[in-house]
Amino acid sequence: MKFFLRDFPLAPAARGFRLPSRLRGGKAVGASTKGRRRIRIHASAPAIALVLFFLSPTGRADSFSTAWPTPPSVTFSDLYRAVEMGSLFADQKTFADATPKEPPADVMAAYEREKGLPGFDLRAFVDRHFAPPSRHVVAFTPQPDQDVRAYIRDTWMTLTRNPDQAEPFSSLLPLPHLYVVPGGRFSEIYYWDSYFVMLGLVQDGRVDLARAMLDNIASLIERYGHMPNGNRSYYLSRSQPPFFSLRLPTWLAMFWRAHVSRPKVTGAPHKGPVSFVVFRLDALGDVVLTTPLFRALKAAYPRSRCTVVVQKSYKSLLATNPHIDEILTLPNIRPAWLPLGLRRLLAAVAFYWIELRKRRFDYAISPRWDVDEHLATFLCAMTNAGSRIGYSEQATPAKQKMNRGFDGVFDICLSPGPARHEVLRNLAVAEALGANGGDSRLQIHVTECDHKRAARLLAKVPAQTQLVALGIGAQSVGRRWPLKRYAEVIRQLDRMHRVWPVIVCSASEFGDALKLAALLPCKPVIVSGAGLRQVCAVLERCELFLGNDSGCAHLAAAMDCGTLVISRHPGNGDPNHFNSPLRFAPHGQHVRVLQPGAGVDTCVEACGSPQPHCILAVSVDDVVAAARQMLSASRSAAVEPWPTKQRNLISPALLNSHSADALQAAIQSLHSTGARPLA
Repeated sequence: MKFFLRDFPLAPAARGFRLPSRLRGGKAVGASTKGRRRIRIHASAPAIALVLFFLSPTGRADSFSTAWPTPPSVTFSDLYRAVEMGSLFADQKTFADATPKEPPADVMAAYEREKGLPGFDLRAFVDRHFAPPSRHVVAFTPQPDQDVRAYIRDTWMTLTRNPDQAEPFSSLLPLPHLYVVPGGRFSEIYYWDSYFVMLGLVQDGRVDLARAMLDNIASLIERYGHMPNGNRSYYLSRSQPPFFSLRLPTWLAMFWRAHVSRPKVTGAPHKGPVSFVVFRLDALGDVVLTTPLFRALKAAYPRSRCTVVVQKSYKSLLATNPHIDEILTLPNIRPAWLPLGLRRLLAAVAFYWIELRKRRFDYAISPRWDVDEHLATFLCAMTNAGSRIGYSEQATPAKQKMNRGFDGVFDICLSPGPARHEVLRNLAVAEALGANGGDSRLQIHVTECDHKRAARLLAKVPAQTQLVALGIGAQSVGRRWPLKRYAEVIRQLDRMHRVWPVIVCSASEFGDALKLAALLPCKPVIVSGAGLRQVCAVLERCELFLGNDSGCAHLAAAMDCGTLVISRHPGNGDPNHFNSPLRFAPHGQHVRVLQPGAGVDTCVEACGSPQPHCILAVSVDDVVAAARQMLSASRSAAVEPWPTKQRNLISPALLNSHSADALQAAIQSLHSTGARPLA
């Protein structure tokens, strides 16, 4: 296949971009280009696939359910067999695509009651209990004088479908963006078909629609661990030849590293000058739960140098950690028209080139146990390290599919092990390096300046009241307990204890905080969009944190605040699911998690509803009873925020620089000279 580089509109929103002449009404592709040199590229399908990968995001693209739905042939078993074997429909796909009008269990119960009755009419039963699949039909009449290219461009719109809404009990796997279907009886996308469709869309300048198609595929991969044959539940058991791969950058890094000599670390002395680099590029809770690993490494290797790579928004949280010598963050790739997947990859490559290319570490560590979609394994492979350590790709079925081949990066590849808390899994990394993993306490240090800011925020709180922090945010809407229930809990607690609510949320959740404030019996303190250490200082003064499963709950537990979390994960669900409290409950002495005993409706291993669903099984009475018990219990001593002898000697300007390297150097200079460091 041949195409012209200047005719390939990868980024039409980029400044200075000009549409190719065939799309802006200028000369045709074959017209003269006097004075210009035309570059002809011979591109194979894999090359186009690589470009399409760069166009696509790799993060979570929607809030649809991640639970695997059972196909109609399993859900309706005997009924399905009777319909298909009885040839009720000319097209066997019709019944598979039909939507039950009531829960499948009710349909099957009715079928068992009625099928043995005299005069039972199977077709009438199906018509009564199922809605036929809707076939989107658009009248399309090609113009007599149209050429082939114009006909194809018109056909795109005929075959384009709007984003789906999640429809209960349907076999359709909903898609969050526009998509193009094959047409006719096929009202869903297919993997291999979509590949060729997107090649045509790109050639016709419809990069926006091609990107939407890729976002849909990314959504399906995120939800189910792979791209099924098509977006129907009965296609989940199979796929087609892949072109969309989250593994490609890491595979290329492994290939490149295999041709670069890297001396092994053999028998490093236990207290020798060992250097570590830890890649922790995922969420806030993951960062907090990794702090015991930093302490264990420093305890085992006191003279070592520990470098941690995190997202920029979490740097301040680790800046005061005495066990970290250096904090690095990936650069921001700013052009808004670049898709997330390409921005992440460019940031990782730029970070390697700027920060890691000329450096060498003894150990490169990726403590991520689950699927790595943040390129931490890629950076491990690129880093010039003596040894690399991480968890095996066999940890979960999703990781086996999305991170296949990643085990080749690690010299020390840890087995997944039994279901257990992420803190213990992080400490297992330290133990593999000869450290003692017995101390699992979380560690966050706040400064005197953070305490003063927290005191100003809480200055108007009446004396002799117990502060109750409310964490109303969560990564997805389905993990959020209703605001009205939070308000009712505070009303009941206020009648028994003298409590004062403190709403803790991100800046984007400020609107929800105002809605909750209007429902509360008193005017709450709202801490919205504050710095992470300032939030920790506020939580340290609270008697209780009550909230959803979120990063804020991990901060509360780390600050030894009584932490009561409302989880949507069923008590009998998958213990290794990313919502499982067994893995991700806040870690501390005063933590309690309330969760539904079992999933509701079709939620079995986990609740993946985009709206609050299983979490609603946790009642107000349950939360009030647990909160009363925790408020009545005595709190343990607060964590010392910063070494007392140095606290008043370190300038706020230096602390606010968020440079752990500078902080450690400043403290060392205090020990030797006693002089106050300059801001």
